[in-house]
Amino acid sequence: MFFQSWKGCEFLLPIITFIHGLSAFTLDYSGQSLTLVPNPFPVGVTEINLHSNLIEYVTDFAFANLEFLQSLDLGDNLISYISPHAFDNTSSITDLKLNYNKLFNIASLHSRMT
Repeated sequence: MFFQSWKGCEFLLPIITFIHGLSAFTLDYSGQSLTLVPNPFPVGVTEINLHSNLIEYVTDFAFANLEFLQSLDLGDNLISYISPHAFDNTSSITDLKLNYNKLFNIASLHSRMT
């Protein structure tokens, strides 16, 4: 884990991977024991990895307006609820991983993303 201290506060920093010659990049927050989705995210992010954390729910607008986001890994968390507005104005996701969570119904999520 990478920690950054700023005026007495500590917060986790993601591992950032840039694709040479492109403005696309990946944020990797995997395995950092996060309990909440760390947002806002930079607008140009194409991949976010939140695998193996302790996230229980995804709030309104957590991933909204990320027009270049293609891949999101929320697998292996404790997610039991995803807000219907979590992905507003985010239609480019082609790879969404939700495995190993506590979700029972994602029908409303699917209808909002298509």
